[in-house]
Formats: sequence, structure tokens, C-alpha cells
Amino acid sequence: NFHLQDRQYFIKAKNNQTIVRLKSNTLSLPIVMQAGWNRICIDLRSLSSRAFGVEFKACTMIRVFCNCRLWKLFFQAEDYADDELPLYLRVIEAS
Repeated sequence: NFHLQDRQYFIKAKNNQTIVRLKSNTLSLPIVMQAGWNRICIDLRSLSSRAFGVEFKACTMIRVFCNCRLWKLFFQAEDYADDELPLYLRVIEAS
């Protein structure tokens, strides 16, 4: 979630829905997961602009539920290919 002008916005990513839902301050996105590890990139700047018409400033909280297994979670300013990331952030092992 993030705050802007005394208003809080929420972006939720779920794998138990099939359509995008938008309420006044909540965007709910479907996520399709494949077997094994998945890399998911969520562009917060683009989503906040397109969904709420506001400029993204900062993320104030990330909530991960106990039935979700994460290996790594990080923020990045640009979308990088896996081989452009440092070794410790890569999803696919270098050979």
C-alpha cells in the first residue's frame, strides 16, 4: 500500500481470481503461477498512474501471507533481465 495526499491506496496480487478489480482505493490483480519458482515484477509507478490517476511516491508496507513461500523480494527502479542482476538476486542459476 502507499499514501498520497492523505489517502492510502492498495495494490493486491492474488492467484485466486481471474479478472482485475478496481475500487476507489484498491486494485486487485490476478496472478497466474506456474509449477516451480516464479518471477513476478509489479510496476508500481505504472499501476498507480493507470489505476488511480496518481503518481507513485513510496511503498509503506508489503504484506505476505503465511501460505506464500518467497525466496527473494526486492524493489528496483527498472526492469532488468535475470542475467543483468547480481548473482545473489537471480532466479535462474548461472551455468
